[in-house]
Amino acid sequence: MLDFFAGDGGTGEWVNRNPLDDYWYEPRSLAGTSGIAIDERNAPEMPAVWACVGKNAKTLASLPVHVYEKTGDRTRRLVDHELNDILTWNGNSRSTGVSVRAAQVANRLLWGNSVSEIVYANGSKKIREIIPLESRFIRPAWNDDGELLWEHRPNGQYDTTLPPDKYLHEPGHFSYNGVLGISAVKYCRECIAAGRAAEIFGASFFGNGAVPGGTLEFPADLDLSDERMDYLVQKFNENFQGPGKAHRVGRLREGVKFNQYQMPLEDMQFLELQKFNRIQICMIFDTPPVMIQELDPGKYTAIEQAMIAWVRDSLLPQVTNTEMIFKRRFFRDKPKLYLKYNLAGLARGDMDARSQFYKEGITWGWFTQNDVREMEELDPVEGGDTNWIGANMMPLTMGGSLIQQKASGNGSSSTSSSDRPPVIVVPVNVIGTQEQPSIDVEAIGRQVAETIARTVRQPAVDVSATFGPLLADVAKRIVTKEIKAVKTAIKRHQDSEDAYLAWCDSFFTSHMEYVSESIDPIVTGIESATGKVMSERPSDFAASYCEHQLRTARGIPAGEAELDADYLAAKLKATYLVSEKSLCLTT
Repeated sequence: MLDFFAGDGGTGEWVNRNPLDDYWYEPRSLAGTSGIAIDERNAPEMPAVWACVGKNAKTLASLPVHVYEKTGDRTRRLVDHELNDILTWNGNSRSTGVSVRAAQVANRLLWGNSVSEIVYANGSKKIREIIPLESRFIRPAWNDDGELLWEHRPNGQYDTTLPPDKYLHEPGHFSYNGVLGISAVKYCRECIAAGRAAEIFGASFFGNGAVPGGTLEFPADLDLSDERMDYLVQKFNENFQGPGKAHRVGRLREGVKFNQYQMPLEDMQFLELQKFNRIQICMIFDTPPVMIQELDPGKYTAIEQAMIAWVRDSLLPQVTNTEMIFKRRFFRDKPKLYLKYNLAGLARGDMDARSQFYKEGITWGWFTQNDVREMEELDPVEGGDTNWIGANMMPLTMGGSLIQQKASGNGSSSTSSSDRPPVIVVPVNVIGTQEQPSIDVEAIGRQVAETIARTVRQPAVDVSATFGPLLADVAKRIVTKEIKAVKTAIKRHQDSEDAYLAWCDSFFTSHMEYVSESIDPIVTGIESATGKVMSERPSDFAASYCEHQLRTARGIPAGEAELDADYLAAKLKATYLVSEKSLCLTT
């Protein structure tokens, strides 16, 4: 019975506490099936738990977070709001904002709830400090009006009841009533205890010489006292027990034999058990194993996808919940104010990803140069607040001015063509170097090209010189594919002409779609540049061309024909390129 009163952690130290001390009223962890008692306080003794909680806490705490105000159609940052300083630099008189947020995440992940005390400036509602409270010293309570209160009783101190306006409560992602979160450690203690038991076993195993134990067998006719046998066992352990004494050669006297009980670790699949347990703990805390250095050889290509999924499926729901809690707690009567985490901060250590993100933002007009410089903590530059679009970086305002000129009847602008920057409207598929955005770029390109063609006179440009190289390149790729496929088919079906002819029919039937998709972006570009609609559509061209190539391929085995590598390029130019010069918006 006295063992029950031993100190925390099984240290064996006797508890000498006041009968009214909180120690006697705190929930005591119970030993599970594995015989190990696990609760929220000792769960981090498991390296996987420590790593999962630490990874989530330090990642979320390091994200940029600011209070914003939405004014009309524009959103701007409120740099003078007190929460900006508290959540970043001065969380309270003892901790930075990053430390405060990390403590909140750790409490929420381990205990299911994070409660922080809010300290206001004297005589005002301006927040001065946010102090995270250790979850083992708090418990929920309800007043007569049904409002949630939190009773805080630090070790050796009196109770403090926090009313709703004096605390910030963040429940975990799992809750039965939507108010109080549920402790993942409490509900999954058996899993964590199994891993802890395996660790203790491993430590004990290596502590006993890195080999399984055994017994000393004494002859029946050897009359030894218990003290003498205990002495021999003690000497045996002194000589062979411990990692530094394993595999020594010894000798036994008086007919004593050593019987070893072997249970190799590979038979118990000890390492596999530990790995399985780490993965289970990662599941509990919704963290990919790769984030706690649990790497699977041969699957390194999946690491990037796992990290993306972690941000999308784990971090994003957590920050969204925090944003909603802050909105409800601090800005309920201020609908234009809100808190926002910037998940782009996760790319802070990846220079390539960051630069690509900024480049896309400037190219497509949703970032200005000064926006990027502000995020990089650089001073703004003159003229850096202009939004740009298009491959040649046409100012966003130019399209509107051109339309206004047309509406006013001044089709020939007073501004000479040399004063205007060149404009390019070419489908993204033709450029081939940028990823297709979610908007319909081709439709926008046609509209801008038609508007400018109707309102602005520009020097004529030779369409053949602009699009000829593109058609020649696509023709080369198409014909190269055909020649390789036909040669392979001839070798494969050299003993059966009927099988080869059947292959030709099948290949060139499906080949029509490939030809049509290859030339369609270029034809669209020509139409956008010239303002003319081609009489022969890419699908019709592909059908006619593949019919010709099918007849040619069928005659190859008999030596009657061969594929002409220059036929397609000549046919494309004859069909889609015009010899005279016409309006063409090019680089």
